[in-house]
Amino acid sequence: MATAQSLASDRYAVTDTRAGVAVKAVLVAVAIAAAAIGGERAGWRLFHEPGGRVLFLVTAAAAGGLLLVRSAQTHSQLVARFGRFGAIDLAHTALRAGLVGAVVVAGRATPAIVLACYAAASVATAAIALPRAMRGGASAAWLENARCRDLVRFLRIAGSTFAVGAIVARLDLFALALAATPVQLGLYSAAFTLATIPELLGSYLAPAFTPRILPYSRDGRIRRLFRSTQAVLVAIAVVATAICWATADRLVPALLPASYAPTTALLKVLIIAGLGGCITFPLTLHFVMFAAPRTFVLMDGVTAPLVFGANVWAAGRYGALGVACVTASSRLVKAALIQIYAARLASGSVESERTMTGSGRIDAAVGRLRLSTEP
Repeated sequence: MATAQSLASDRYAVTDTRAGVAVKAVLVAVAIAAAAIGGERAGWRLFHEPGGRVLFLVTAAAAGGLLLVRSAQTHSQLVARFGRFGAIDLAHTALRAGLVGAVVVAGRATPAIVLACYAAASVATAAIALPRAMRGGASAAWLENARCRDLVRFLRIAGSTFAVGAIVARLDLFALALAATPVQLGLYSAAFTLATIPELLGSYLAPAFTPRILPYSRDGRIRRLFRSTQAVLVAIAVVATAICWATADRLVPALLPASYAPTTALLKVLIIAGLGGCITFPLTLHFVMFAAPRTFVLMDGVTAPLVFGANVWAAGRYGALGVACVTASSRLVKAALIQIYAARLASGSVESERTMTGSGRIDAAVGRLRLSTEP
């Protein structure tokens, strides 16, 4: 039985991987065509020099290669091969860094050449990792159009969430640019870069949790998984905050020039925002996206005007520190509300199952995760 389930998982994962590659190929083809047609004119307008077509074509190739690498990694998630996922990521990073380092040492590091290194690393990694993910399949047809349509429908929600979230996440910088000085903006950016490290670490944990969301919701285990995972993450966040506050006075001078000394106070505040992201990213974010995919778009749409207004006021009155306080408090409140909402979704396993698999709010492309993560 376990062998049969594993084979079924691999077949459906292959079919969905093919659908993803097909959709991405269309998007990349459109980008390449646009670069070939209008790249030179856009280059003149943006950079005031020739060579725009080549630069945009290389950029499109680099983006396409990266999308293919992500397809290979997504397949690894679908079949719960997390070691393979990490190996692909490490190989891609090592090859990209090696190529860029070689051209820098050779003194040939122009933007086009660096982007070409990115493209070569991505395409080479995908060429090795992706063929294995494309073999087999759940049906005789190599590509199922229905899977592609399902994926596109889901991407409309996911794309909107990403676009709105990316804009809202930068409202603090927009406010500082409008109402503060360039010095304040630079200090804030340096502190924010350090404070987002925990958030990045949280995002790297997500691939281990995402494939478990649907099967755990179906059999009622999601509540226990959610509570245990979030309890550990909150405990880690509390300890990390204490460590940051205790060491920031020595850490910042060791990492940044003396002119960035005011960054220390900003880091102590912004680390709260970064740890809020670390708590949310691994499990809560993706669970809510599966159970109620429009939640983040609605929340960001409602809160964005309020947060931006508060940031502009704080930037004009208190500078970077005021914006840091607004950012930390708003993200902490948002993280808390999302945790409460996710806990409510997870607490009713029957209702969560109905919402996630029967109401039509989750597209079939996402529903395939059920088959690909059978225990």
